[in-house]
Amino acid sequence: TANVFLDIAIPGINGIDTLKLLTERYPEIKVIMLSFHFDVSLAEYCLNRGASAYLPKSVDFEAVVLTIDNVFRKGNSVELSKNLANKL
Repeated sequence: TANVFLDIAIPGINGIDTLKLLTERYPEIKVIMLSFHFDVSLAEYCLNRGASAYLPKSVDFEAVVLTIDNVFRKGNSVELSKNLANKL
C-alpha cells in the first residue's frame, strides 16, 4: 500500500484534484492531506473523497506522529481524523 502526504496547495494542480486522481486510480492508497489553514468543511470534503486524514501544517509534532502511526501503520482513517479535528 502506498502512503502519501499531499498538500492542498500544489502549483499547477490543486491537492483536491490530485487526491481524486490518486484515490480513483489507486483505491488502496492512504493519503494524509496537509493545509496551511485548518478548515472543517475542507477537511470533511477531503475525507469524503478518500483522504485518510487531514492535518493543518501548524499541528504539533505529536499529532503528526499519531496520525502517521494510525493511518499508515494501523490502517485507521476517517474516525481518527475527526477525533483530531475536534482537538484542534
